[in-house]
Amino acid sequence: MKKIALILLIVLAAMLSLTACEGKDGSRESYAYSIVGETLAEMRLVSDVSGKVVFVGMEEYFMPSVFVRSDNYEEGLFDDSAILEVETDGQMQRFVKVIDIDGENFTIAVKEMDVDGEKVNYIDFKSRSKQSLNTYLASEKGSKAYIRGLKKGLVTVGEIANDKYQELAYASYKGSISVSCMEYSEQAADGLPSSEEWAIESTKFKAFLIELFNGEAFRIDENSIPIYKEQSKSNLRCFESYMYMADRAYSYLSQEIRLKSIE
Repeated sequence: MKKIALILLIVLAAMLSLTACEGKDGSRESYAYSIVGETLAEMRLVSDVSGKVVFVGMEEYFMPSVFVRSDNYEEGLFDDSAILEVETDGQMQRFVKVIDIDGENFTIAVKEMDVDGEKVNYIDFKSRSKQSLNTYLASEKGSKAYIRGLKKGLVTVGEIANDKYQELAYASYKGSISVSCMEYSEQAADGLPSSEEWAIESTKFKAFLIELFNGEAFRIDENSIPIYKEQSKSNLRCFESYMYMADRAYSYLSQEIRLKSIE
């Protein structure tokens, strides 16, 4: 029997976007983005003029697959014509058919992939110019555009009246746009932490990264990650994914610092 997987392709979850820039005071910062389950993770590293890491910022923004679930909105907000019903794990779930990101309209699409010889469906979205919103969000350009749109209220979920989408996701959505400011504890039942738990665990993790980056030589791999997890005393979900993301962001930041020192 086919299943509906409300997750992104595994290959997308492993993709990472990186960017860095220099401040007027000689400091440098690097941004990294990675898809983690149904959230888009953003990490920011800042180093001072000497190359010492002085700040680590983290956030997880919800993916479109979360915002289009009709049960995340007030009952009756959307007309039945705007809803697609899909069977998930033996239960019917309702999804809003369309989502708009800064003026670009995307329509929900149920796609198919092979997992261990079994056909599995997953949720994606497409527009006139993009065949896969999930693939776009795995790029640096897509990650930045989506997060910017969420923060500015430019991601809308809704209806199809003259190709205009009416309901603001962040305004009518019963949760929030990101993990750090979730208001509803029941979200934790979906495998996501509460905002309080996120604050505690991410603070531990960020402090650990600053100590790690500014200490002796280190190596992040499958052998060292369990050790680092114990040392960090952080129960941050997807710890391994975050360690790899931090490693690549730091490597990129360090490369920029070395290039600057050569100039």
